[in-house]
Amino acid sequence: MSVPDQAPQFPIPLVELLARARQAVGNTVEEKVFSALKGHEDTAHWLQDMKPFAFKKGAAVKAVPAARSKWEVRARSAVVNAVFATAKNVRKTEISVPGRAGKVTLLPEEMLDPAVQYGLTQGEVDLAALGALTALRGTGYTLDAAEVQAQLDAAEAQRDWAHGEHELQGIDGDLKALGVFADTAADAAAQLEVLGNPDPDLLGQVLGLADTHAGNPVRDYGTFQATAWYAPDKPKGRSIQAKALPPKVKDALKGAVYITGSWDALQVPRAKKAEAFDRLVDLFEATLKRQPRTRVVAAHTDDLVGKAAIMAAKRLGMPTVAVQLAGWDFKPARMQAQFCERLPQGADVDSARAEQAVMLAELVAGAFVLGHQDDVLTHNLKRQGKKFVALDPTWVKHNGLY
Repeated sequence: MSVPDQAPQFPIPLVELLARARQAVGNTVEEKVFSALKGHEDTAHWLQDMKPFAFKKGAAVKAVPAARSKWEVRARSAVVNAVFATAKNVRKTEISVPGRAGKVTLLPEEMLDPAVQYGLTQGEVDLAALGALTALRGTGYTLDAAEVQAQLDAAEAQRDWAHGEHELQGIDGDLKALGVFADTAADAAAQLEVLGNPDPDLLGQVLGLADTHAGNPVRDYGTFQATAWYAPDKPKGRSIQAKALPPKVKDALKGAVYITGSWDALQVPRAKKAEAFDRLVDLFEATLKRQPRTRVVAAHTDDLVGKAAIMAAKRLGMPTVAVQLAGWDFKPARMQAQFCERLPQGADVDSARAEQAVMLAELVAGAFVLGHQDDVLTHNLKRQGKKFVALDPTWVKHNGLY
């Protein structure tokens, strides 16, 4: 005789089980049948005797009589599931929880009963908290418009910081070194004054930014309107500290191809900034392939357009020179050409850039300009009869940048 045939037969007919289940406790037919099985001595003993045969193929199904109605079908299914649920053991064990070092001991009382898995009971979990949460569905609430707008402004400021478009981005490191943490130039200036003005040059830069972003009011003079200026013009050129170019850098710039441009002129959506930068590198690479391989590529790396040009030249193995007004070196370039020791202040920035453009026009052999053109550079190159190529933003769009 095979092993499944040795399993004890169900002691009562299914009709009698349904009669017992009618008086049992439970919300569903399965719960009532399971309560009836455990509540009577003959069926409770049968469940215990079925434990050795529960997971033998076909044993539990053959031990229960066939159903003759739709109610007996549900009762028979509940009996078979009760055999499996009773035979399952819930033991204490050690488990590893993701994100937590070591192992955690799991106790039987902390786990759901196997009968829950088979739909025979809902277990003994306290669902009072879940009921309280459900009751909160009809609770009303009001919106604080000022707080919502403040959160939106804070999120926008964070995006500006992340994309290098914040007014304090260039001097934020110097401010934090002095213990100044601010979101606006005016706030930074006030904190520097409280500290006793430890760095006058830095305070001058902050005040210059505050003047730029303050937004002076417009006065109405009847026949015309004009912006009201409260501060006198600062002396020009006083904050420009020229920096001598090393001889090897100057020699490299002679006959080089100079690439400059304005990323803002491309009007690339912020979400596509990284993808657009990679595409711009590919476009510059295709443009530079038409140049002699021995030609040096110089690019204005204070802007993303120049950085893309340097990366394209590196792909082609061409010598590179990073041209900057002042600040940090652009490490991917082979040589650095900075015009000032420190970044000028206010209107001196435009004067220094004009002087730098005159110097570059004397040295380089030609230039590619993408976006806004530098009038000083353009005039000097054309006056000397050097090659000048203007790549306007439509060139970028037609080449699939965005």
